[in-house]
Parts: sequence; structure tokens; C-alpha cells
Amino acid sequence: MRIIGIDPGTRVAGYGVVDLLDGRLHAVAAGVWRLDPRQEMHERLAQLSLEFSRAVDTFSPSILCLEMAFVAVNVRSAMSLGLARGVILSQGALRGMSVHEMTASAAKKAVINGRAGKDAVARMLENLLGIRFDNIPSDASDALALAYAHGLREKERALLAERERAHQGARSGALSKERACSASVFGRKSKLGKGKKQGFEIWLKAGSRGE
Repeated sequence: MRIIGIDPGTRVAGYGVVDLLDGRLHAVAAGVWRLDPRQEMHERLAQLSLEFSRAVDTFSPSILCLEMAFVAVNVRSAMSLGLARGVILSQGALRGMSVHEMTASAAKKAVINGRAGKDAVARMLENLLGIRFDNIPSDASDALALAYAHGLREKERALLAERERAHQGARSGALSKERACSASVFGRKSKLGKGKKQGFEIWLKAGSRGE
């Protein structure tokens, strides 16, 4: 399972890629896309779409985790972020990816204290993933945190699904055993009464459970 996290933007956008393999998360790549602020918005959005498509072609992730929008004081910044998010969301859908969203604070809490600074998040990711960053841009570490945090969610889902399968298997085995026991008890000649079949009441007296 390969996950790409995206910290969207119309000037700088970050990406981070992690693998969930054998129950462990492994870093694959992280970086930023720097878009020319001198270009018109539609040109930058087109470039963002192109860069994201190249990353998908290069790393072949099956899951996209995008930073969820927040309410910004600057309306223009909020609108720009919304446009960038729209580009990534649409491209993820067109690529047939499983698309998810997460707030930056939720991603931080999965890595370290939610109030920690960006440098602290990057240092903790180094420890968790067993890698070393060389002056990684904050947009890249934020994107990697998104991918890592969603990887934890997928890992938890897999564990819960495995437990549920094990529970169902145990329950199915118990039911089969109970039916076999029932078939062997019911219909036999009772030792307590000549010619009588051992029934529900006698079965209970023997210490078994009847339904």
C-alpha cells in the first residue's frame, strides 16, 4: 500500500510518499513543487496538475491524503488554497486513487504533540521512519506527516479487519462444534429413562447450553 500526502499551495506545494508494508511504514520520497508566482493563477494551477501527475506516474501511489482546508483570515489566500486543493482532488479522482483528507493538526498529533513546530515534526519523522533529512522544506515534511498519519489509519483498519476475521472464524468454529455436539446429544436413547430421547432439559442437566 503506497500513500502520497499533499500539502497544497499555488506557490509552493509539498508531497510525501510512504509505503505500508508488513505492518510497518517506510519513507519513499518527499519534496516540493515551486510554482512561479509571476505566472497567472490558471498557469500555476496547470503546472501543479502536471507536477502531481508526474509524481503519480513516478511513484504509483494508490492512496491520496490531502491536507484539509482551513478557515483563513486572508480570504484571497483561502481562495487560492481552495483552487489548489480542487486541482489535486480532481486529478486524484481521475487517476482512480482512494482520496482522503486530514487536517494539519490531526497529522501532527499522529506524529508528535499537535502544538509542536514544523521542525519538531520533521525531527520526529526522522526517528519514526529511520531516515535523515537534509534541510527538508516544511511543506515536504508536512506532506510526509499527512502520508504517515494516514498510513497509521490504514494500519489500524487492517488490524481491526484481521481481528474481526479471527473473531468470525472462532465464532464459526464454535457454532460448528455446538451443532456437532447438539447432533450427538439429541436423538440418543436416554440413560435416565428407557426408550426416551435425551432432550433439552436433560442436556442442561448435563452442563451444556441449549438454544
